[in-house]
Amino acid sequence: MTQWTIVSFQDSKLSPWVNAGLDHYLKKMQHWVQLRHITISPTGGRDENFAKQQDWRKFLNQKSLQGHTIVLCDARGPDRQSMQFAAHVQKWVDLRPGVCFIIGPTYGLDRQWVANAHECIKLSSLIFTHELAQLVLAEQLYRGLTISAGIPYHHEG
Repeated sequence: MTQWTIVSFQDSKLSPWVNAGLDHYLKKMQHWVQLRHITISPTGGRDENFAKQQDWRKFLNQKSLQGHTIVLCDARGPDRQSMQFAAHVQKWVDLRPGVCFIIGPTYGLDRQWVANAHECIKLSSLIFTHELAQLVLAEQLYRGLTISAGIPYHHEG
């Protein structure tokens, strides 16, 4: 079973409603993938340069993500409909050792992160808080898995 990791950079704790939502979707996806969620926050509170200063390779080594396919959630990624996204989700299920989905911080990630990502995805043309982006990503991954498995969760139309 492949491992998926959702990494988010943020400078505060997640709200209880976001934790509950993430737990809900993470548990539902355990039938298909091993899933973990990592939140990285700067020490000493908010720091605009925190994520930009993170070294790409050092980060991947520290978090046991070496060899993983890196999918960056970025507004510049392609816009996809649910059925198109489901095709990518199915591809990601088969990747070994796994996939790391990264939700960047408020002030963005350094260009090295974008340059080294294997793929960029766009969650929406709208702008979300980081908490909501994590929940939207988890739900869309679950939606993609259910579409691929033929489970009646998604309704087209």
